[in-house]
Amino acid sequence: MNFTLHLTDMCNLRCEYCTQTRNGRRMSLDTVKRLIDLSVKNSLRTGFCFYGGEPMLEFSLIRQIIDYCKTLDHRFSFKMNTNGLLLNEETVKYLSDNNVGIGLSIDGLMQKSRKMPDGSDSLEAVSNAARLVLEYQPKAASRTVISPENVDLFYDSVLYLLDLGFKTVITTPAYGKFAAWDDEKLRRLRIGYEKVSSMYADRFGTDVRFGFPELESKILTHIRGGISNVTRCHSDLSQCSVNPEGNIYPCIQFVDRDEYIIGTAEKGFFADRVSSLILHKSPKECEGCALSDRCLNFCGCTNLIETGQIDRISPFHCEHERMLIDIADRLGESLYSKYPEKFIQVFYK
Repeated sequence: MNFTLHLTDMCNLRCEYCTQTRNGRRMSLDTVKRLIDLSVKNSLRTGFCFYGGEPMLEFSLIRQIIDYCKTLDHRFSFKMNTNGLLLNEETVKYLSDNNVGIGLSIDGLMQKSRKMPDGSDSLEAVSNAARLVLEYQPKAASRTVISPENVDLFYDSVLYLLDLGFKTVITTPAYGKFAAWDDEKLRRLRIGYEKVSSMYADRFGTDVRFGFPELESKILTHIRGGISNVTRCHSDLSQCSVNPEGNIYPCIQFVDRDEYIIGTAEKGFFADRVSSLILHKSPKECEGCALSDRCLNFCGCTNLIETGQIDRISPFHCEHERMLIDIADRLGESLYSKYPEKFIQVFYK
């Protein structure tokens, strides 16, 4: 059982595309202990993702959670998604010594969308944090948001992150009410993906090959004949989000929406609510589409933030998925023709 813990809704950055609200809420250790008791009774292992807001604002709570888990005869795993501003040598060493995987939110040259509270730029500070994280966790990945306002910097941002030392760059476009995508910005986004795809192909057979899951995952859907139930994001008991008060939701974007509560840390899961929220089915409007089985149209989180409905895909999300599949198919064909053995080693492992 996996829980994304929204330890606080406060943050020390002011990202232009962020849709979260800031009310000063904080999770208590007692709430986490109740979640642990719930998971221990119902599963063989428990995974925690420390999330926010900015989870490092609650570093003392993170330490208490880890210390408590060490007292139990149960398998735990930990990871964190952080903007890096509060990381230092001591905290990164502690997290690494306790096997907390660090995912760093950094947008590269697009970081101008991620301002300090005083409006100043955060790129230098987060880049310094990235170097420190990579020193202790060389396989750490960047988590990068492509905002429509900075889409022309997308490719150069990937280059910047690779030069920093990241071996894997995880990207996603900005979604929601603050992301004003239009046809022209979609065209520029395609140009960015095409350039990243070309660089990926150039480096594929070399020692500087890098991971780019947005395209790699689409290549895999071609090989496997679609997105399998195993690899789909299941908005159910296998991955839940928990708000500071201990209410449990199917996934991140559902947090604090009362109609999507599926349980609480104190009372456990509500069976009737869980069974009624099966969120990984494709929308009816996608039936008959040749790409439906390879598309993330079933993502209730993205659909909710884009259209307000879990079973309705937005025009932007649809076009973005079509774009990725088209570019990935051409990339996969090129890679296989040039490096067949390497291609099989990477994508058929």
